[in-house]
Amino acid sequence: MVRKALHLWGAEEIAARLVDELLFDDRAVEQLARFVPEFERIHDEEAASHAVPAPDRQQLVRSDVDAEIARRLESSKCIAITGIGGLGKSAAAAAFAIKHREDFNLTIWLDPGEISRPEDLASVPLRRGGDLRNVAFLLKTRACLLVVDDAAPGISVDGLANLCGPKSRIIVTQRIASPGSFDLPFFSKTEARSMLEHAGPDCPEPVFDVVWNTAGGHALSLGLISAVVRNGVSWPDVALDCGSIGAFDDTRGQLLADRLLGRLRHSLGRELSVFAWSGS
Repeated sequence: MVRKALHLWGAEEIAARLVDELLFDDRAVEQLARFVPEFERIHDEEAASHAVPAPDRQQLVRSDVDAEIARRLESSKCIAITGIGGLGKSAAAAAFAIKHREDFNLTIWLDPGEISRPEDLASVPLRRGGDLRNVAFLLKTRACLLVVDDAAPGISVDGLANLCGPKSRIIVTQRIASPGSFDLPFFSKTEARSMLEHAGPDCPEPVFDVVWNTAGGHALSLGLISAVVRNGVSWPDVALDCGSIGAFDDTRGQLLADRLLGRLRHSLGRELSVFAWSGS
């Protein structure tokens, strides 16, 4: 016991330390769950608050993108992932957060519109077991990974970085590129074919050529094509839709989505009725 001190705690002191120090530590909760089941229950009651979205099982794993995000976060406390809508920025950020959650005490996800400037993080609450902490405080005092999805164009990446403690990191997704941002690449031809193979029947080569010439490696369009094929639309019909809109660009992606969703009108009539009601 040389240079050591022994503190004897009762139940109340132990409970207070668990709540104050460990309730906001996802790694600690997982390790303690089998010893203190009630602790996990309290944590899970509020865990849905600002939780990272569950990955789509059909989502293609992009190891190169994950490695590039990790490389950038080694030297920068905050990075921006940029690209046109539907390119897969949010999916890439969520995949990284889930894969690397063991590297952080907390992973926090903010949906579009929750903040417009770095200072707003001081008023964003995270609740666990009835206890509230603001996100800015957690970034300074814990090892946190924060994802700000579809952030406002004018938000300062440097300002967000200044809010991070030594072990916290922030990922921002935006459509407009900024100096030093990671411009997410389109899917390669091999990746595009792999994504279409999730639909079931092999995509004929002539149909794939039409799809590639139209949508290229646009993740959302390829995912939507896979979805409609799984719902019974034939590959020739997909080729017809792609051929009808011409080459893909940021506006024609909507045209392709409209045509593909139109083929699901009968099977998804109830789900799509709200759009018919709103005239959209």
